[in-house]
Amino acid sequence: MLAIPAQDLDDMGGSNGFFAPIYMEKAGIFEAVMNSKYHIQKDQSLVLGIAERWCSDTKTFVFPWGEATVTLEDVIVLGGYSVLGDSVLSPALSEDLQEIEENLKEARRRIVATKAKKACQSLWIKTFMNSGKELEHQAFLACWLSRYVFAGVHGTIKLTLRSPFYFIQIWVWERFLELQPKPNILNYGDLRMARWDKVNGLKVENMRLSLELAGEGFLWRPNAMAMGGWKFPKFYSEKEIWVPVGPVLDEELLSFARCMRVSELVGFGYIEQYLPHRVAMQFGMDQDLPGFVPRLNEFLDIAWNDYSKPISDEKLYIPPRLFKAGITARYLDWKQSMFDRQETSKSIVPEKRRLNGSKKSRQSLTKEKQAKDIVIPDHIPPKGSKSLEHSSIGQLQTLSCSSGQELEIPGLIRP
Repeated sequence: MLAIPAQDLDDMGGSNGFFAPIYMEKAGIFEAVMNSKYHIQKDQSLVLGIAERWCSDTKTFVFPWGEATVTLEDVIVLGGYSVLGDSVLSPALSEDLQEIEENLKEARRRIVATKAKKACQSLWIKTFMNSGKELEHQAFLACWLSRYVFAGVHGTIKLTLRSPFYFIQIWVWERFLELQPKPNILNYGDLRMARWDKVNGLKVENMRLSLELAGEGFLWRPNAMAMGGWKFPKFYSEKEIWVPVGPVLDEELLSFARCMRVSELVGFGYIEQYLPHRVAMQFGMDQDLPGFVPRLNEFLDIAWNDYSKPISDEKLYIPPRLFKAGITARYLDWKQSMFDRQETSKSIVPEKRRLNGSKKSRQSLTKEKQAKDIVIPDHIPPKGSKSLEHSSIGQLQTLSCSSGQELEIPGLIRP
């Protein structure tokens, strides 16, 4: 990961500097900007190994021992980003914002007109930093966004891959104990990303095998663990609590509610489905069978409205931060039935003509493939005979499955 040198970031600081913390805090990206000064040493084998486990259908990393994924909670805690606010595709509606946008475009045109022929980041910084120009703060924000958030929008394939994968690498280091290098010690007030500044990854002989066998050492909720001088967000509670969700709800708790809700994520040129109910244990909740969720991605505005729709007249369940979640009995029953089916299939050698056989045979194979969608952790004990609706999670939202069966999704619930 390319990082802004700490000294350069400090030089940009000050109450009136190119990078002014007061403006970044107001915009909700101060922590994300400060994370830019940390240098994350690329671990290519780790990145490629975890990428092999990605399933585009479930939006999760699928392992023999379970499913896991990067959630909006990780984006908040590790990345320092906000999950609230307007869409990145929102146009500048006010006259002031339109004027700022046009002035920044004009500044870019002037740089392109020089011998450089392009508005590279070094020239952009040189033009605006400590210049006293009216656009200094907005110019810094445009520079930082183009380098760390939207690096792949107009760049090469290399830049497209660079931006998300350093974050994936940190996500793996935080959760996989057997693949975790020795982190830095956090001082009071440090951001969590500081743990991995200039840290080298482990030399792993067989990364693929290590990931497959890492279930015993996988941390489902590392963000909820005490970490030196790191300050806990409000949604990591010592005891379970029910929080009414409404217009006056604290922003941190409202952010956690957003993390828990199935939705569509909108970006430049893509819409991705967000399915937190598939990884309930990452939120400290028991894992039940994840139901089918229909897509709302026909148009960008429909997808964004699905993500940003208000949450009201409901209650948010926040589990104790150290609660050890498990799986429900029916989740375990499904796992056992799948195991029995797989063992039976191993003892049968199908004839080649059966693979291209009757329509009924092809339908059977298709159903079996679909049934393998969910992977259950081997090492996690079930919660006895209790189903989720009788566990400490309480009531659940009900969602219709494609097969007509109703499955429950942990998260926001009605009183």
